[in-house]
Amino acid sequence: MSKTLIYKSKLIAAMLTVLLTGLTLQSISQNLPDYRRLATQYFNSQQYYAAAEYYRKALGLDENTRTIQFPYYTSGKQNYKPGKKTKDDETYLYYQLAESYRLYNDFQHAQPLYEKFADSLATTYPYARLWLGVCYRANGNPEAAKEQIEKFLSGYLRSDEYLQKAQLELASCNFTIDQKKYPVNIKLSRLGEPINSTGSNYRLQWISNNDVQFTSSRAVKGTQGELEYPSRILQGSFSGANLSPLFSDKNIETAAAIISADGLSLYVTGWKKNAGKNKTYAIYQSVRTRVGGPWPEPQMLPETVNDAPFNSKEPFITDDGKFLVFASDRPGGFGQYDLYYVTLSGHDVTGRAVNLGKMVNTPLRDESPFYDSKTRELFFSSNGRVGLGGLDIYRTVGEFAQNSWEDPLNMGISVNSIKDDLYFTRANNRTYLSSDRQSLCCLELFEVKPLHSTFTISLVDCDTRAPIRSSHASVYIYDSTEKVLQASKDMTGVSAYSFMLGSVGALQVIGVADGYDSAKAIWRVTMEEESGDSVSVLKLCMAKKADYLEKEYKQIITTIPNLKVGYDAKEINLEYPSTRLFEKDKYKLTPGGKKTLDSVVNVLKEYPQMELTVNGFIDYADSANFNDYVSWEMAYSVYDYIISRGIDGKSVNPPRVERIRPGFSRIGNKVFQKRRINIVIRRKPEQQ
Repeated sequence: MSKTLIYKSKLIAAMLTVLLTGLTLQSISQNLPDYRRLATQYFNSQQYYAAAEYYRKALGLDENTRTIQFPYYTSGKQNYKPGKKTKDDETYLYYQLAESYRLYNDFQHAQPLYEKFADSLATTYPYARLWLGVCYRANGNPEAAKEQIEKFLSGYLRSDEYLQKAQLELASCNFTIDQKKYPVNIKLSRLGEPINSTGSNYRLQWISNNDVQFTSSRAVKGTQGELEYPSRILQGSFSGANLSPLFSDKNIETAAAIISADGLSLYVTGWKKNAGKNKTYAIYQSVRTRVGGPWPEPQMLPETVNDAPFNSKEPFITDDGKFLVFASDRPGGFGQYDLYYVTLSGHDVTGRAVNLGKMVNTPLRDESPFYDSKTRELFFSSNGRVGLGGLDIYRTVGEFAQNSWEDPLNMGISVNSIKDDLYFTRANNRTYLSSDRQSLCCLELFEVKPLHSTFTISLVDCDTRAPIRSSHASVYIYDSTEKVLQASKDMTGVSAYSFMLGSVGALQVIGVADGYDSAKAIWRVTMEEESGDSVSVLKLCMAKKADYLEKEYKQIITTIPNLKVGYDAKEINLEYPSTRLFEKDKYKLTPGGKKTLDSVVNVLKEYPQMELTVNGFIDYADSANFNDYVSWEMAYSVYDYIISRGIDGKSVNPPRVERIRPGFSRIGNKVFQKRRINIVIRRKPEQQ
């Protein structure tokens, strides 16, 4: 059994023992006050990993001391609602343990605790059901999460942040369930040792063909030989050789560095070491005189960027060096952390901080920006939008000069996970992101590898299945939301269009052509991860517009002259008096009748998209039995003759006989219809 399973089993067993038997804390640990005090201190300073460790010790759940790590990215405001506290109440400590697990994203261990509170202690801990739903979704069960959140909403009468949180979670559950329909067309490869090591490792950038920089909080030995986990910028070979800290000041921890395109300015997040809950993030700058030279110790940027005592972090500088983008929780924003930018002149900040606006920012956290100036795409992470869970990566298009942005789109199940996904970046013709999807505590670096597929699209006529070669024909390929254009092609005179695309989710394909109704198809391609690339072909069927159908019917009519004909956009009605095809009161076709029907046969041969139905009509002047017999025989004579001329039976429907037909004649008080054959020609159902 794995350590994780053993740990989880011990946790559940101990929890049930305490909750069901009322085991007192004094019998578990004589050091309860110290453990409990330390747990509370760590919890209040938002160091939830350490808090969980000491809540476990206070509950006697683990005799061994485990190394405590403090991942940089988990700091910040979190949704937290305490339960009711009583002196030496082990139930309260279990709830705090569940909260600690959840708040540092250990949903696996939080779930069984919340299950107990949601089932039997919902009155005392009403938010437990909401957090249970959050855990279910984070643990890959959005259906169960949806059920719990709907129960929570049904009994929650307040209008506050927890109502908004629950509503967002419910929408995200539905989004996650929908995303399962789509193929994963991207492969994420976790970078190996020593790039990914203990602690958190994230925000990688290339500084040469072989060397990289990234943030790491891997273990180092302290002055007394103890293990410490400072956040530092490491630099060295991508293979992991010769990794070393970029700066020597051990009193400042650093993270999320970015280098300007000219290679002379470096911007980095910094904060004082061991600041605890008084930690404040600020953006620092280091300027060197030549590319490849050493980086001086970084200096804090002015208050335009660092609006103390508030936080500014995660800088990004655009390729043209004109804009510095960052996240901040300063007043006047839309949420906990908003994205801002300032203008730069050379290496100096010249403008005020400008909020990217409510199109980008949400009431929660929006951070880790990356802007691709070639495509005008801004990538960032947010937990304030509908998503898969935690911080998801979103994409929008716009420009800083106008501060105008399109509605951001979730990158979908191919990129995002149920946990935190941040620091999307493109560098050295590669794409990277950071995520804790394979870790209980810490961010790790992943390379994003699109599984490219060759797509071939043909626009074909629904009737003939032949390629459409009309003027002004085009095809447009969008993402699954039908908002982001992936590719387009003028198809005028072109029978097929092939292109390569590393798609995200399903594709929406739209075809347009003169004389045809626009056509749309959802295109899902299953990638074979082992082979990497795949080939897919789509023939998009397009139907002629109604006026084209009418024109087509007119052409058909000209081939069958001297008949009483009616037509509309749906069908053609050919009326044949029985004397035109048969001798009086007989049902054998005359030579002239066969010649007349040959024109109908030619129509079916020239227009295979058509079908016909033969209808016989009764003459009321004759007896019913004789009338029925002759009308049926006439109808079948026509049917058999058309089949005998080489027409597929699928194009000719079985005959029918009717007693009343619109357009009847009246003589005195008698209503009658002369015996006749009616042939209806229309498009086959699959061609309509």
